[in-house]
Formats: sequence, C-alpha cells, structure tokens
Amino acid sequence: MEYSLTSQFLEGLFAGMNKSGINYCVLRNYEKLPFSIGHDLDCLVDSKNADKVSSLILRLSQELGWVLFRHRNKDKLLSFIFYNPNDSMNDILWIDIYHPVNFRGMPLIPEEFFLNNRVSFDNFFIPAPGCEAALTLSKELLGEGGVKLRDREKVYAKAKDDPERFLSVLSFSFGKKQANKLLELIYSREWETFGELRGSLALKLIINSLKRNPVTQVVSWLRYLKDVFYERMLSPMGFFLVLIGPDGVGKSSVSERLLSDARETFDGCKIYHFRPSILPELRTLWSWVKERFSLKRRSVDTKEMKIHDKNFSAAKSKLFWFIRILYYTIDFMLGYLPIRYEKGKGKLVIFDRYYYEYFIQQSNSRMYKLMLFILSRFVPKPDAVVYLTDSPVNIYKRKQELSQEEIQRQSHLYEEIINRLPNGRKVLVDSGLDTTVERVKKVICEKMAKNLRK
Repeated sequence: MEYSLTSQFLEGLFAGMNKSGINYCVLRNYEKLPFSIGHDLDCLVDSKNADKVSSLILRLSQELGWVLFRHRNKDKLLSFIFYNPNDSMNDILWIDIYHPVNFRGMPLIPEEFFLNNRVSFDNFFIPAPGCEAALTLSKELLGEGGVKLRDREKVYAKAKDDPERFLSVLSFSFGKKQANKLLELIYSREWETFGELRGSLALKLIINSLKRNPVTQVVSWLRYLKDVFYERMLSPMGFFLVLIGPDGVGKSSVSERLLSDARETFDGCKIYHFRPSILPELRTLWSWVKERFSLKRRSVDTKEMKIHDKNFSAAKSKLFWFIRILYYTIDFMLGYLPIRYEKGKGKLVIFDRYYYEYFIQQSNSRMYKLMLFILSRFVPKPDAVVYLTDSPVNIYKRKQELSQEEIQRQSHLYEEIINRLPNGRKVLVDSGLDTTVERVKKVICEKMAKNLRK
C-alpha cells in the first residue's frame, strides 16, 4: 500500500511511543492502520505520559508539515485536528488521546487494568477483546442509549471470546450485578433492551465513582464543569462561516457539501439561509397585528413586505424602510445566541447569504447606506466571510435569474464589501464544485489555525 502523509504520521507516532516505553493502546478502528484511519484515531495512554505524547504529536506535525487548527483539552481528553496545506483538504488528521477514558468527569474504565491487558497488533497495541467490547458497550449505552447496529456483532463476538476481562471492566463502572446482567443480554442478543438500562447504569457509575474516592470525584466534576463552560462560552471550537455572492454562483451547493463533509472536522453543522429567523417575517407579523386589532385593510403592494426583495425602492416611505431594516437587524442581533450555542458545541455554522445582502440592494441614497453601515456594527461578526466569485458570463450560464448587467453590478458591490472585511476571502468557482469546496475548507482551516495561535 502507498504511504500517505497520514500513514507517515501514524507510524512515527507509534514508533515514538514504543521507543519511549509509553503504555498505550489504540481503542478502535485499528484494522487498516496506518493506511486508513477512518474518522479519527482514539488512543488511550497512561495518565503520567499524556504530556509526553502531546509533545510527540506536535513535533511530528511540524516535521511532516501538518498544521493544527482545532485543539481540545477537556475531561481527560486531548484532541488534535490537523490539515496539511500541501495536500488535499479531504485529508484531515484527527487524533484523540484519552488519559483515561471519562464520562462527564467520571472514569469509565480501570485505566491500569485496561493497559496492562493490551495486546500487540502489528507495530502498535490494541485492547484485549473483552476490554474493547466493554468500552464500546459502555460509551454507546451512556452516550446514545443503545448499541449501534454496526457494533453489535463485534461486541457480541469479543465479549464471548473474553468474558472475564469484559466483566472486570464493566464491574469497575457499574458493579458486578449489572455487569453480569449486561453479559447475559449480549449472549441472548436482546439489543433493544439495553436502552432501558441507561438511567440505572448512569446512577451506578455515579455511586461507584463516589465510593472509590469522593473528594477526588467531586473535584473531577468541578473541573469538568469548568472545561465545559470554557469551551462553550470563552473558547468555542466551532466556526461561523458566511457565504456571499450573486445568485447562480453556487452558495447553496457549497453549503450542502460542507454540511455532508462537516463530520470530518466538526461535531456537526447548522445552515441558515440569510437570517437567523428568530423573529417572524415582518409581513407575517403585520398580518397578525391587523387580525388581532381588527385594523382596516388597505391596498398595499405585498412586495414591500418581503425581506428578500431585491429593490429597496419598492418601499413607499423612508419610515417604512427604516422600520423594516431595524426590525431585521434586531433579528440578526438575537441570532448571536443560537450561533454562539452551536459554536460552543463544536459545530460549523453556515449562513448562505447574510446581512451584507442589504448593501447589494439598489439604492442611490447615501443616507440608506450610512444607516446600514451603522446598524451592521451590532450584527454578529462571522469568523470568515467567503465571496464566491466568477465572471458574469459564467454565472449567467448557471442561472438566468439575473441579467449579466445586474450580476456585474452586484459583483462590484460584493468586491467592495469583501475588501473592507478583515476576515473576508475571495474564492473562485471556475473549476467545479469539488475544487470550490476544497478551497472553502482551506479558508476555514487557515482561519482556525490562525485563531488557535493567538
């Protein structure tokens, strides 16, 4: 098999840990290593060597040209996510180092027993079959309320092959009685029954954790809460991306591809179209007000009430224009809360168009532009604004909703907007969707790496 940059990194990591005598094991998805890593590499190391492994990972990344753009240190978990600027952006390296494996501040496995019973696999180490089955079962039961369909037969085979170690690991977490009950359910393949045990297993885990060392456990919970608060509020691991450009440039297509690829580097993805929509459309609100207060109907051009109206001159009065813009500015301001929440959960937040669209509307009034500029200062600032651009002729070929002259006019305004934004980047869409998505991914990774170095 061909040795990729990922293969070289992993072989260097395993060789370095073996040479240093570090006690470790790869927890899952090890069958095709180092040639195929799957989604990520999960590795358990003994607690006293966690810093040494972290230093080894960072040294290897510098030697091989990998750039760190996401890093997490939470609940005894060190996460490193790299990209290589000289390679395809589809080649992302995600490494999770557990020291030990915790669940919300509580140890899920007996670290020393787990590592002392590891077995050799090629040039690295993996858990004993019973230990691996117990860990998979515990994480999925507590985290998701059941055993994943793809893992059921693997858990069954490994638990049956090594029941003693399986029971030892589960007894540490849930007690002997619950451990034996779980083994019986596995033997009878009663997978649907596992979900009913989630609450009782969580309670057993809490009780056993407190029994072992109540003071240490309370301190661990406090540390876990501190880590969660820091990650959610002060240093979110997510990213807020805005895509702008004329209709036909491919914003929706790029958004959908990023949504499907987000799992490679993020903990999910959320897409918004133009605005957060915390507030209802002004037209809907106005209809409710008229109905609620029995206002007389009057002749109004309904186009005036549409936020997506591409011509500000449709508003019959400056007052109406100001009310409408102020109303939707408040909507964007309120959108800070869900955006921050999603970023705190480590998600990629994408806006297909954003507040900047108001600057594209046809209006020659300097007063309007000045008012928009002032109000825009109160709108949540994206981590990156990507202007998808191409020639007006090519854009028109993709979508004939706008004339080439209108596309040219909008492109000129988008150019002005992106040039004055410190976080703005232009991305050409002249080489197909795959290349465009890869270019946008590179913008995201570069920006996150820059933020991480601050």
